[in-house]
Amino acid sequence: KRNIQKVLYPPELVEQLKNKDDQIKALENENAMMLAELAESQRLMAEMKQKLGNDVL
Repeated sequence: KRNIQKVLYPPELVEQLKNKDDQIKALENENAMMLAELAESQRLMAEMKQKLGNDVL
C-alpha cells in the first residue's frame, strides 16, 4: 500500500504542496495584520476629523 501511495503522491509533490500551504497561511496572516492596521488608521483618521472639524480633512 505504501509503494502505491508513493507512486500516486511523489514526495517532491507532497513537499511542494506543503510549502504552498505554508506560504498561503503566511500571506493570510500578513493580510489580516494589514487589514487590522488599515482599520486602526481609519479609526484614527475619523477621530482626527472629528476633533479638527469635518472641513479640515
